[in-house]
Amino acid sequence: MEKATVSSKAVTVKKRFVFADVLTILAGIAVVMLHTSLNVFSLAHTKTWAFSLALQAAFIYAVPIFFMLSGMNLLGYRSKYSTKTFFMKRARKTLMALIFGSVVVYLMYVLFPTKFWGAEEIAAGASVADFVKRFMTNNINSTLWFIYTILYLYLLTPVLSLVVQKKETLLYVMALTLFVSFGLPLLEFIGVRGIYFDQLFRWAAFNSDGLFYYLLGYYIKTYYDELPKFTKNNFVLAVIFLLSSAAMFGWGLIANNFGTPLTPEMTYQSYPISIRNFLCLAQAASLFLFVLNLEPSLQELSDGTKKRISTVSAGVLGVYLFQIPVINFLGLRLGRFPYSLLGNAFVRGIFVFAVTIVVVMAFQWLMRQIKLKLSAK
Repeated sequence: MEKATVSSKAVTVKKRFVFADVLTILAGIAVVMLHTSLNVFSLAHTKTWAFSLALQAAFIYAVPIFFMLSGMNLLGYRSKYSTKTFFMKRARKTLMALIFGSVVVYLMYVLFPTKFWGAEEIAAGASVADFVKRFMTNNINSTLWFIYTILYLYLLTPVLSLVVQKKETLLYVMALTLFVSFGLPLLEFIGVRGIYFDQLFRWAAFNSDGLFYYLLGYYIKTYYDELPKFTKNNFVLAVIFLLSSAAMFGWGLIANNFGTPLTPEMTYQSYPISIRNFLCLAQAASLFLFVLNLEPSLQELSDGTKKRISTVSAGVLGVYLFQIPVINFLGLRLGRFPYSLLGNAFVRGIFVFAVTIVVVMAFQWLMRQIKLKLSAK
């Protein structure tokens, strides 16, 4: 077997990147972990709360990795197919998944309102009009905000695909987006009033952390050979990942005055562990590069192993769509055995991912079998 390479010169070779599947799975697990530790937003200076904060810090890379993978795969679409085909192949598929997931979750909440935490509010006003309103405002499953954002980036992609054709232009847009989306929030957090830069910089074109990660994924893939030497050293990247994660956790404890008595006016300070934090950027980029550097070794895996990794990766979108109902189902039962065994947020996250991915993969297998039966007629 020919040894794989992650060189930018090899991107024209029609070989599936295994590292992308591995990153998709890692990001899928991370998303679930973020959502099983949402109690962190209810400020409480307890060991349980601090553990959830640690999970948030360790897994905040989830959505940035998804954005980076999307940018890596899509911003060079013009060399493969037309803009019309891009929208038909990518945007339509994602939109259909969003609609399907929203309909299924809405029906689950309406038909079984007592089985899911928070579902009774939706069931009380259920109607077609209510569904449309909630869908348009992301108020069925609010954790799907990423999909709404990626659809917006898809709309920009025909323009961005022209921007990235020149490295200098790409770097300019990345630098401006980095300043607006990461630099300004930091200035605001340390006390600089937003009024001093809102009029000049707070415009949709560049005020998007998602856009930066989207461009970053493409940049890393395309200019991999030109990146600094330390980006090829997985020991260094592992240290960066661990230090940035630990720093976010420590900053989160300090910003939320952990260890001091709670007062009514205290609220959770989310900036230290957020995707528009420079530490999160370091965490996500180091993980992306770490797994990317493993691509030659991953390509040496057996075809069967690579196929299994690909199959699990293909189910991650389904996990993203349906993890919250599973979490909300468990949320009403954690006080009772055997659900009480899932009281730990990390254990619960692993359980939710495992259950959801198995159900999604079974559904996908069933759909393939039905399609084969129909095509055989």
